[in-house]
Amino acid sequence: MNVKNNAEAIVIFLNKTKEKKSSFFSAAGSWKDVDTNALKRKIYKNRKISNRGVVKL
Repeated sequence: MNVKNNAEAIVIFLNKTKEKKSSFFSAAGSWKDVDTNALKRKIYKNRKISNRGVVKL
C-alpha cells in the first residue's frame, strides 16, 4: 500500500479467510497507472449528459 502526504490508511478484514486477504492485496495498486485527473474530468463531463427520457406526470 502506497500512502502519500503522511496520510493514514486503515484496513479492516471482516471475513478473515486467506483467500479474501490475498484477493484484497492482489488488487492493491491496480489503479496506479490511471490518470485520475482525466478520469474525474470524464466522469463530470458524462454527468452533464442526460440519457433518460422526459418524465410525464
